[in-house]
Amino acid sequence: MIAGALAERNSTHGISEQDIRAGVKMADMAPKLDLVFAGELTRLCGPSFWNEVRKSVGEHCRAGHRFPDWNYRQCVIAAMLATGPDDFRDLILPLLSGKDQQVRHGT
Repeated sequence: MIAGALAERNSTHGISEQDIRAGVKMADMAPKLDLVFAGELTRLCGPSFWNEVRKSVGEHCRAGHRFPDWNYRQCVIAAMLATGPDDFRDLILPLLSGKDQQVRHGT
């Protein structure tokens, strides 16, 4: 709800410093709860907000992608896709274009 309100306000009035601080706080807390939720929040806040949290959320996603549990990594891939931008194409494209059909379909 807050992310949607920030996105709406940002699209009509431009992003303010207060909006950025609020969004960054959400983005810093969300990965500790749910990485997919964090990805959705960052997308909902809008593209200008992504520039502010790219490093933090990106690091969480990339660290999670190295986790040995395939099921957890599937959730991380969902989080990467949920963010919206193509920052994670180096990790996702090989999965979608690889020779292993099970990996492609699983992704």
